[in-house]
Amino acid sequence: MRPALRCAMTIHPQDELAADPAILRTAAQHHGAYVGLLAAVGKPGRIRIGDSVWLVTG
Repeated sequence: MRPALRCAMTIHPQDELAADPAILRTAAQHHGAYVGLLAAVGKPGRIRIGDSVWLVTG
């Protein structure tokens, strides 16, 4: 695997967040603009605010 390079999508406004070019700028300054996440769906469904989630490695 290799890091996932992010594009301008990281600065687009979301439902409750305004557009913020500083997000991509900060990622570039501190992480070479690599802020991606590789994931797989273990079981289809919705994740809601307050639900527990786990980071599983390996």
